[in-house]
Amino acid sequence: MAAMSFPRISRDEERRIEEGWDNDDEAHVLLDLVNAEFSNDPMSQQCFDRRIVERVALCVAKRKLFEQRRPFL
Repeated sequence: MAAMSFPRISRDEERRIEEGWDNDDEAHVLLDLVNAEFSNDPMSQQCFDRRIVERVALCVAKRKLFEQRRPFL
């Protein structure tokens, strides 16, 4: 039986992937701040459709749950 080979990615592609993950992490930090503002100051929600405010809250909650469940990071 022949050994399986896996495709390799370049160092540049590896860096781009990691930068994407870092950017996602930063986006969630910022989204958490926006959600905190929405939660603490109902007037800050005036510029947004209520569905967007609810989506932000759901997204932040899902991220927090994900972070609690990933013991490997």
